[in-house]
Amino acid sequence: MKPVFEEFKKYHVGATRVHLGFMFAARILMLLSVPLLFIRVYRPFAIGLILGSLLLNSPIIRQVYYVNFKKRKKKRRKRE
Repeated sequence: MKPVFEEFKKYHVGATRVHLGFMFAARILMLLSVPLLFIRVYRPFAIGLILGSLLLNSPIIRQVYYVNFKKRKKKRRKRE
């Protein structure tokens, strides 16, 4: 498990196990909510699952991806 985690972490620099766990849980919730959108009775529940999954993804977006994006942007400016 550790080699897989280290290989995966190359693409998510600065992400902890908690970030990655929330990210996977959010993706699973989002996938589960898509079929529920087509059932009229469960549509509000599906929308709630989608919003919940977005909230679970927000820490990794803010603390990992945004920081890495800013670092890459600075490196591009220095090259030019």
